[in-house]
Amino acid sequence: MRFAAVLFDAAGTLIAPAEPVGETYSRLARGHGVEISAARLDDAFRRVFAKAPANVHPGESRERAAELERAWWRSRVRETFRAADGTAQFREFDAYFAALWDH
Repeated sequence: MRFAAVLFDAAGTLIAPAEPVGETYSRLARGHGVEISAARLDDAFRRVFAKAPANVHPGESRERAAELERAWWRSRVRETFRAADGTAQFREFDAYFAALWDH
């Protein structure tokens, strides 16, 4: 049998974040004018991530798959903030997400 690919569930298995997701989201959000507790964001992230569609892009070029993955994560981050506090308003969500993505 010949394998075409091997997939690993890396997050939480092989790779651990330096700090909890909620801490990162909250810390970076403060710099963009949004105050939400890390605990609320952690809880919201778990709920959003559990319901999220698969982040897979079969048949796409590497470049297109990278674009689609970034868009997938942008949606999850936006959903996380809405789930944590529907009244939170970023001055510029795209700037926040760019900083988070770069982080």
